Amino acid sequence: MTIPRSGTLEASISASAYEFDVDIVNPDGTFAAYIGYPYRTGPPRITAPVNAGSVYEIRLAGAPTDFELTTTLR
Repeated sequence: MTIPRSGTLEASISASAYEFDVDIVNPDGTFAAYIGYPYRTGPPRITAPVNAGSVYEIRLAGAPTDFELTTTLR
């Protein structure tokens, strides 16, 4: 996703099963943030600092096909 302004990207995932890893990838291919299963509490929520105009990728490794991804830029 292309970020319209600098800030903190927050992603929350709802799914039928929660046995997957989540990461946010920087434009240069490095990890901006990573959380692995099992999570500390509840459904996965991940945050990372982001820069305006840059493209970031949110990846769900091993997620079921029925999930909902919600993003917020703070």
